[in-house]
Parts: sequence; C-alpha cells; structure tokens
Amino acid sequence: MKSNLKIFCLLIFLFSFTNNVYCKIENSIVLKVGNYIITEGDLRNEILINLILNGREVSQNNINMSKNSALNALKNYYLKKNEVEKYNEDRFNRDDLDNYLIKISNALNVQKSGLKTFFKENDLNYELFEDRYKTNLLWNSVIFSLYKNQININMIEVDNELEKLMNMENKIKEYNISEIQLNVSQENMDELIKNIKKVIQNEGFNSAIIKFSTSPTKNNFGNLGWISEKSLSSNYLNELKKLEKGEISNAITDKESIVFLKINDLRYNILKNPDLKKLKEQIINKKKNEKLNLFSRSHLANVENNTLIELNK
Repeated sequence: MKSNLKIFCLLIFLFSFTNNVYCKIENSIVLKVGNYIITEGDLRNEILINLILNGREVSQNNINMSKNSALNALKNYYLKKNEVEKYNEDRFNRDDLDNYLIKISNALNVQKSGLKTFFKENDLNYELFEDRYKTNLLWNSVIFSLYKNQININMIEVDNELEKLMNMENKIKEYNISEIQLNVSQENMDELIKNIKKVIQNEGFNSAIIKFSTSPTKNNFGNLGWISEKSLSSNYLNELKKLEKGEISNAITDKESIVFLKINDLRYNILKNPDLKKLKEQIINKKKNEKLNLFSRSHLANVENNTLIELNK
C-alpha cells in the first residue's frame, strides 16, 4: 500500500507540473482561516486519510469527489481550534480519544501501537489526524461550559416519553444507522440537497458520505451503530419509521444542517423488568445532547461569520 499511495499522492497534486516543483505545490496555501493556513499538503493528507478509512480506492475520481468535503472539514477544524485556544480549554476525556484510535486501528487491521507507523509508512500526518479528534473533544467541552446553564429540560415531556415507552409492551425497536451530516447556510440548502441525492442515486450512499459529510462519523464510514428508538430525536424517528432496511431517508434539515440517514439493519429488544430510573436518565441525556448539538452548530456558524476566511484561487 505504501508505494501505491505515494505514487497516487504525486499524481494528485503534480497535475501538469514536473517533479522539481512538487514541494512548492505541497506548501502552497489553499485557504486561510484566521491566523491558520491550509496548504495543498494538508488537503492531500485529509483526502487520503478519508479515502483509506472509508475503504475507498485512491483514484483521481474519488480524490476529486472528496476535495470540497476535505477542505470544509479542515476549515471547521481550525475554526474549532481557534475557539478552544481562545477559552484555554484543556479538559477532555482521554478514554474517548483512545477508544476512537482503537476503532480506527481495527478498521485498518493494525494494532493501536502501530497506528503512527502505518501513517508514517503511507506518508500521512498522524499528528494532524489525532489532533483533529482531540480538538473536537475540546470543542465539546467549550460548548458545554458556555451553554450548560441554558440546557433546560421539560420534565413533563420526559415523563410523557417514559410513559409512552412503557406502553409499548416493553418491545423496543433498534436501528443500525449510517448518516450523512453537514453544516450549511440556508441559502445553499436546496441546491446542496439536490446534489447529495444525485450522488446517492448514481454512486451510492458511501460515496455521498465521502463527498459531503462533515460529521466526525465520516471517519467511521458514517456509522452510528445500534440506536434505540427511545434515544432518537422525534424528527429522526419520524423519518426512520417510514423506511425499511437498506432504505435512505429524505433530507432532515434545520436552519444550519442537512442530515440523511440510512438503515443498515433493524432489530427488536425485549425489555424485561426495565429500570425506570435508568430509562428516564437516558431520555434526559438524549434531550440534553440534542440541545448541545444545536448550540454547537449555532456557535460554529457564529465563529465562522466572525473569522476572516480567504480562499486562494
């Protein structure tokens, strides 16, 4: 894999240039985000990591499809990094980072201890890769610190949801879901939805994940794993109820995001003597996470609006 990847890397960014200007291309600036710069080398690294982690062939077609998504992901990374540094945030759960690295190692069929070596052998920037995920964790800490006092949960709604759950004869439907999720401005939403649908129809859901998704789940093939219906927000659940295994939802939108969901599998979990206290805590946590995700998207949009971003054409 090492030699093939290096050959492809040269082909991607050399274009019609000769080898003696390769380093200049690698270091040329693609985007400026505040005080940070994104180079061709950074973009190359991001594209190749995404293709490898999603099991995609390193081909010119897949590279071209991935460029916009990769650039947007790097832009959001530096926007979040700037905000983390602004608030001097250093709190994150090391176990979350370790578990993510283990998941990536398993996907690549290497030991966690050998992950850095794998990146080095394939001429990829491991430090940037790890810092991306760490920055997301630190960003979550910033969002929680800023908005924790605004997370007001309506306990009447919680009790009603719990009662509804207990009236379902203790038979809980669970979904194995993959997602395409991206932040987007309202004025670009309709056209982007058309483009995503076109890629899904012509090239498949996985290709659309590679090209469009900006969620951290992109590095896990868009997979959210098994999720109980009781843990899903109402707008997600309403769409999923319309679908069968293998089907894809309509676009689920709000003012700042687009989400497509695919049902990979379905199953039912029979609850025996359910722990009502635990179920209530799960419902409360779900509602808190929904609000935090909303605050996160809104805050990132505000940060972007107040940051000088320059695209080098």
